[in-house]
Amino acid sequence: MVKSIVLIFVSAVLLFSCSDVKTHEIKAKTNTPFTWDFSENRTFAYSFEQSVFVTSSIMDDDLDHRKMEATAEMFVEVKDKNKANVGLRNIKTKIITINEDGSKEDVDSQSSPLIMAEGMSPKGEFEDLQAAMLFQTLVPLPPENLKKGETVEVPIKIPFNAGSSRIYIRGSIELKYVADGIKRKRTCAVLESKIDVSEVEIPEEYAKSYEVYMKGTGTYYFDLENGIYVGGDVKTEFKMEIEPSNEMAEDFSSSMYMVNKSEYSFRLKKIKKSAKP
Repeated sequence: MVKSIVLIFVSAVLLFSCSDVKTHEIKAKTNTPFTWDFSENRTFAYSFEQSVFVTSSIMDDDLDHRKMEATAEMFVEVKDKNKANVGLRNIKTKIITINEDGSKEDVDSQSSPLIMAEGMSPKGEFEDLQAAMLFQTLVPLPPENLKKGETVEVPIKIPFNAGSSRIYIRGSIELKYVADGIKRKRTCAVLESKIDVSEVEIPEEYAKSYEVYMKGTGTYYFDLENGIYVGGDVKTEFKMEIEPSNEMAEDFSSSMYMVNKSEYSFRLKKIKKSAKP
């Protein structure tokens, strides 16, 4: 049970860091809304890179250290009714087991299936939070118009199952419109974020004590004039430490510990128009 929670949370961890941007003034109005342009059927194609370092211990095992590196093709595919599917495909992953002395013990390469969330709105909102755990934080947008220098909080909740109960970790991404700049030869609004998702209550029947949080920072680039996400860089730290209840201890004899440090980066490569039906 506790092990399954770990796997769910590993798949949910994500976010961003800073990058160099040339100063450039955007000609659009200062209160231009941050909204995707989904007015026609087309696909936005992105490169995607991920690096994760995980330290964990489950059921009295010694600390396990693993590094994961992944590349994929990220896409935002505009569909009918002003909605889009967001996903990763052609995912290639390399998992490296690391010994206490820092030497590499084992390297395992594998391909992963398609990951996709359907029905993203032009404002970056999703109906199915379970499917959108990754993407609701990878391509966030302010829920209201922002002027340069203004800040807004975007609420986030990440679901997971504890027995028959659905539990949410709640928090927010604080987005600030910090500057205008050039990225991938496009004039972009530059957003910076502070991520804090740490509000959670796990029922006493599952855990005596616990500490769970995801925190991080990010820098995002959005083409306001054309309504296109151009890229982003993210760094996050996710921690989960749980001391199981007496009931849970019948199956899991010790506490669980995991720290996951992740870096994500994506960049716009091209825009493909969909063929007419």
